[in-house]
Amino acid sequence: MNVLSIGPIPTVANSLIFEFNVDGISVHLGDAGTLGGPAIQYLNGNFNGFFFAENLISPSGTTLKLNLQGPTFDLRRPSDNAILFTGRINGLTNIQPFDPAAPQVTVPEPGTLLLLGLAALGLAFSRRKRIN
Repeated sequence: MNVLSIGPIPTVANSLIFEFNVDGISVHLGDAGTLGGPAIQYLNGNFNGFFFAENLISPSGTTLKLNLQGPTFDLRRPSDNAILFTGRINGLTNIQPFDPAAPQVTVPEPGTLLLLGLAALGLAFSRRKRIN
């Protein structure tokens, strides 16, 4: 299993990177008390859900613990470890397979391609000049 940490992106709002809403409780990447933020799990190269375990304060002021493990989650009351409810994450979009062993494809910069094209034109021009 691969676990990839979700971190902040300077030009993107934290609420767009990670948002989890359950029964009036909303968690975003970077919220106070969400140490380190969530992580994405892949199993055999396929999306397997999230990993996240944090204590939160509910809208009524009660301390709660939210656990996301793979595609399932539960919400507990830490004072007596009572499970308030559990669920399964459905409806995710834009999830791509991931294979850390696969070679990463690199695309040349446009400037590099331009320099290579100019070099090829220079070689062709110098060859043409020699023939004449």
